[in-house]
Amino acid sequence: MLKGERRIDEILQSRSLSIVLAVLAVLGTLLAAGVNAIDVVPGDRGLGFRSANNWVDSPGLSLYVSLLVYVLSAFAIVAINRFYNLLHTLSLICGAFFLWMLGACPMSMGQVQGGMLLLIVMLISITLLFNAFDNPSDTPRVFLAFFLMTAGALTQYGFVPYLPILLMGCGQMRIFNVKTLLAVGTGILTPLWIVWGAGLVDFREVTKPVFDSIFNTFTGPKIVWFLSLSGFTIIVNILLIIVNVIRIYSYNLITRARNGLLIMTSVVTMIMMALDFTNIPFYYPLLCCCTGFQLGHFAHFHQGRRSGYLVLSGIVLAYAGFYIWRMVL
Repeated sequence: MLKGERRIDEILQSRSLSIVLAVLAVLGTLLAAGVNAIDVVPGDRGLGFRSANNWVDSPGLSLYVSLLVYVLSAFAIVAINRFYNLLHTLSLICGAFFLWMLGACPMSMGQVQGGMLLLIVMLISITLLFNAFDNPSDTPRVFLAFFLMTAGALTQYGFVPYLPILLMGCGQMRIFNVKTLLAVGTGILTPLWIVWGAGLVDFREVTKPVFDSIFNTFTGPKIVWFLSLSGFTIIVNILLIIVNVIRIYSYNLITRARNGLLIMTSVVTMIMMALDFTNIPFYYPLLCCCTGFQLGHFAHFHQGRRSGYLVLSGIVLAYAGFYIWRMVL
């Protein structure tokens, strides 16, 4: 690379730029709120309780709660990477680019909604399984992971497809046995038993989810914008997985297993966005999280190479373009 290219690569890989991107994502969401560019996520898709997008009536409170949660989630993504050495680098890129991609969609980053809850539960559940690696007797962690996912499903049916992912994750973490299956079953049944026993939900009278979606609440241009943003993120994630996977599987057993669980989560999230297309906003934050991890891998593998800074700078500009596109609609 030329000297100027090396300098660009250093800037893109730097801690300073990661912090700048994170701050700009937050400020961009605040600006979008100021000009009423945060579209309401429609629908009530709970299997017992109201969906998270209906929990907070105040747009201002919803905005600040969501920003706080997503910033903390970015810290959690970085901490998970550093604690478990997933990316073999201490870079902040995975957390910063998560916020940058999410910030391109003010609808997702600027309000409390089910996707935020899914992100929190998945980060906690994945961490619990990571900690249980090769320790089949650590059933409390397995129980808690499935308990949280089932509790989430009471507020949004979109949690349900991730129960099999966690079960496969038990296999990835080498803890799959009869005791694990008992912990899984107990974890699934316990939240249902609690809400039924406490009289919070009568499962004989549970109403069907309300399937309002962006397709009947958004204007045509907004639908095109959001589908383009989601489709672009899916394509980026797929390409990064393809490019990274060979290098990832050259790691040791424990790192391969943990990254394998993240890849499975990515694949299921993308499949669900295609199958459950009326519920795409629910899956978008988790997709950004998964893509952030893959970008972290890519940046590490291609540090000091022309392909590295070209891809990173292209992604920065692309999501800035998607944000501007939404602001001018």
